[in-house]
Amino acid sequence: MKEAVENGSITGIKLNRSCPTLSHLLFADDSIFFMKGTILECQNLAMILNQYYLVAGQEINLNKSGIFFSRGCPQSLKENMARELRVPIMDKTGKYLGIPSDWGGSKKKMFAWILGRISSKLESWKEKLLSKAGKEILLKTVVQALPQYAMSVFKVPVSICKAIEKKIASFWWKTNEKKTCIHWRSWDILKTRKDKGGMGFRDLLSFNRAMLGKQTWRLGQDTTSLWSSLFKGLYYPQTDLWHAAKGLALRGVGKAWYMEEIQ
Repeated sequence: MKEAVENGSITGIKLNRSCPTLSHLLFADDSIFFMKGTILECQNLAMILNQYYLVAGQEINLNKSGIFFSRGCPQSLKENMARELRVPIMDKTGKYLGIPSDWGGSKKKMFAWILGRISSKLESWKEKLLSKAGKEILLKTVVQALPQYAMSVFKVPVSICKAIEKKIASFWWKTNEKKTCIHWRSWDILKTRKDKGGMGFRDLLSFNRAMLGKQTWRLGQDTTSLWSSLFKGLYYPQTDLWHAAKGLALRGVGKAWYMEEIQ
């Protein structure tokens, strides 16, 4: 793929002039390829994948593959390219590693799936059949672990974090699913460490900041990685991460460009 980009047979994409060219992304056994919307590049990509199959002996599962287009691509071209690659057209990219790949609009709506998963978990457990120790283990090891990956990548809205904590507190104090419950202690006390008189439940806002701080440290230390180069090209092309100022970044979506404020 790198050789194909160098000789021009695969174009790839560039988010802006300061960013490196993206031709493909690999994670475990999943692959994403970026190319220009032409039949010729489809044929070049198909040839590369066929060469990989002949050398490695690993055949592409076309039933689990698909092709996704940017806005404005003609329907006839979509169908011809999908036919060339022998994969279906995808209207949405769906979820990857449990996180939606399609972003836009309200962040609160985009993270509503976390609340939905937590609600379904809590509703499936019978409070009256669990001891306090059992509730504590389930809440800490299952419920509070559900948003962990999302919080290591995104800054989750405060309203979502508060709603999760409210559901956890309600489940903790509830003894009968048909009756309302009295919260004998505030959530601020419950999330205090046990040696300080609390229960040690996770403070989701602080946890989210800590996880993003960890990613920020990695971003600042590993300046040669692909994602570090992408962030630098998008948000601080003239300086480094530690001296990046709040401002505007130019992002490309298809052929349309827009300005996004950096928080």
